[in-house]
Amino acid sequence: MKRWVVVSWGFRPGVGLLFGVVCWFVLVECFCCYKFRDRMLSVKHVCQRCGSLFVQSGRGISPRFCSGACRQAAHRARQPQIPHGLRSRDRWTRADGKRPVQVGGGPASSTNERTWTSWGKVRSGAGDGFGFMLGDGVGCIDLDHCLDENGAVVSTVAAAVLDANPGAWVEVSRSGRGLHVWGLLPEGSGRRVEGCEVYSRARFMVVTGRVFRAGRLVPLTVPAGVLDAA
Repeated sequence: MKRWVVVSWGFRPGVGLLFGVVCWFVLVECFCCYKFRDRMLSVKHVCQRCGSLFVQSGRGISPRFCSGACRQAAHRARQPQIPHGLRSRDRWTRADGKRPVQVGGGPASSTNERTWTSWGKVRSGAGDGFGFMLGDGVGCIDLDHCLDENGAVVSTVAAAVLDANPGAWVEVSRSGRGLHVWGLLPEGSGRRVEGCEVYSRARFMVVTGRVFRAGRLVPLTVPAGVLDAA
């Protein structure tokens, strides 16, 4: 005849109380974690491209854009906004300060087209930027010291040039205080007066891509009287 031995541990109040407290903390922790997660998943963000509100669709880094289209548009906006009329011409070189250099680091010359390259190849290489060799019908009006610390035009000469060329593409110079007005000009000798220079051939201009006013390459006009002293 088999005997069954039953071992009774009995009731221990201390162990039961400890077990209950642990279970309570576990339940509270789980509840708080899920509530926090739900709140995080429902946080609304503002799209940095279009400004619309959107809800984060999952955990992870907080998104900056509401859609892939806005993300791509923002990426394109960060790229240098160079007019097609400049990008389509193989008159680019790298820039070391204001000095033209080739992509590989060798010297570049405004009169030797073999030292120039295309827009696609000039985006990286030696130096600290890139620029364009004027000519082939492309000119530039260089306006010096015409912007204040807030980017407002403070020069009457610069204001007159901008008003005379409403469709031209204008960028901020490397110093942040000047402007480059790009457009079409017949090749000719450079002209210069205080605060305004006009060049259309055999001249290297650093291109920043910092758009002051959107536009394209249009025939440039120098207002009457601006270069009378040149």
